[in-house]
Amino acid sequence: MAPGRKLASRGDMNHAPDFVHYAHRDLLGTRFGEALLARALLNRHNLAIAVEHCERQHVPLVEAVVDLGFVSEMDSYAALAVFTGLPLVDLADLKPSNLALRLVPERVARRHLLLPLNEDNRLLTYAIGRPYNDDAERDVAFASGRNAQAVVARRSDIVSALDKYYQNLSDVDLLLARVRSASAVKALDCDDAGAVTSSPIIDLCNHIIARAVEASASDVHIEPAKEGLIVRYRLGGILETAMTLPAEAAMAIRNRYKIMARVDISVKHRPQDGAFRLLVNGRAIDVRLSTLPTISGEKFVMRVIDSKFEAQGLDALGYDADNLARLKKALDRPDGLVLVTGPTGSGKTTVLYSALHHLRTGHSNIVSVEDPVERQVEGVNRILAQD
Repeated sequence: MAPGRKLASRGDMNHAPDFVHYAHRDLLGTRFGEALLARALLNRHNLAIAVEHCERQHVPLVEAVVDLGFVSEMDSYAALAVFTGLPLVDLADLKPSNLALRLVPERVARRHLLLPLNEDNRLLTYAIGRPYNDDAERDVAFASGRNAQAVVARRSDIVSALDKYYQNLSDVDLLLARVRSASAVKALDCDDAGAVTSSPIIDLCNHIIARAVEASASDVHIEPAKEGLIVRYRLGGILETAMTLPAEAAMAIRNRYKIMARVDISVKHRPQDGAFRLLVNGRAIDVRLSTLPTISGEKFVMRVIDSKFEAQGLDALGYDADNLARLKKALDRPDGLVLVTGPTGSGKTTVLYSALHHLRTGHSNIVSVEDPVERQVEGVNRILAQD
């Protein structure tokens, strides 16, 4: 599929409302048969046999005519694409994005026989041989947290692609294969930091944080759910679902993060706070862990702090001229208080460090009291607040 190509949607077809209802009811049956007749791909006698085969085997007509040898698979799906108004894609020419595969679990892809192709912040495109499947669209949208949009692909190509891209691995190994980042990751400041291990749980926990660093996420939320643990990254102040961790690995994943943060793994019914450090591509990444007991299990929130912080000037923060002037005037006063408030991810820390950068002229003594000390700033005397 060519980059930037606009995909047809239900609203693009003149007969969309009627077609969608009918397609959902008879799996592209009689009306699609008329389209095959119009294209001279089979005769009425063979169509009757194929329709009977559909009813007996509970398969759509697009597959039945291929199974019976009446129409080639290429011709059948080409006719389906024209009939539905959706593009026909050749999966041999496409490589699904890693994020699209990660967002749609294998069980969803195999249940509906579909292949995730690509995604952006709002839309996930997937290939399917049975378009206008409301259940498939709903499951893809729910799993990915994005609107779902279908294109048509041949059934045999989808089956082959599923075996190719969703390899026959254990749930944890498969998940690790999908989330493994290109970054070199090493744990620091925990009891087994220097140990050499092949544990997929340890690798998975490290790479979840590394992917958050690569995505410039400020926080990682790991929340209990019926199917396991939901991992969400906070990007630009908005939580985005990244993956689902298998239920059988949930306890091991929680315990690993607790060990890294040096909190009590036996305590599950009261909140705990801890911290650990990872080395990602040679850069120290500090992580603050907070646990919260819920009726469904423990929820973890991890604040990701990149210690290699380049302070921005106040002019780069996007304030309008009047507010910027008022802020600078307040900071330049010899005494007083500037209060910075806002929800998580709104930029409070960025503003405060930019304010320090503004004050760091070399002509005054600057002391900060912080809990924790998140970023290194030259020329500022840092004090860690004590309880």
